[in-house]
Amino acid sequence: KSLKMAEATDVKVEETKGEQAGPMWVTNAADEIPIRFLEKTGPAAEEPSTVIQVFKETVARCGDKIAMESANAQKTLTYSQYYAECRKFAESVISLDVQPYEGVNMIGYNSMEYVIANCGAIFAQTIAAGIYTTNEPDACHYVAEHSDAAVVVCQGLKQLNKFLAIQDRLPKLKALVMYNIEFNKADGSPME
Repeated sequence: KSLKMAEATDVKVEETKGEQAGPMWVTNAADEIPIRFLEKTGPAAEEPSTVIQVFKETVARCGDKIAMESANAQKTLTYSQYYAECRKFAESVISLDVQPYEGVNMIGYNSMEYVIANCGAIFAQTIAAGIYTTNEPDACHYVAEHSDAAVVVCQGLKQLNKFLAIQDRLPKLKALVMYNIEFNKADGSPME
């Protein structure tokens, strides 16, 4: 299956003079707003960059340098490894036949997995939407439904259980992904 990921060149730039061209805002995620250069010099005149473009430039400059470290310092990722993990996540999302502009939700605390899911969602041309860990299942449903969630990434069993309780009310949901699970050493069952 051919995988289509967002590329750094997917930026539309339109120089404007005087009257602004195109819409100033949209409500459909697939609609585009032309980037406007309002100044000839300074920050407002700089060429725009996508997240992916800046990421690739950073990998080219700093590929072997540490990009992130886990809270307990047990794991580190270089920029090259971080980029590769984001691509793997994006490829997984695309392999599930998740369409551009559908949602990928993340519920969990700051972690490597959360950030990789967020960037990977962008790579897959989907919309990343975080959910508060304190949300109850109904609040999780509201966010997931309104973001057209096709994938939800959950930190641990406690967060996963919220989505298991509402999954039947999310018709676009294709996958629940869980990370940071711990197992009971006595019987091998998952622990909250």
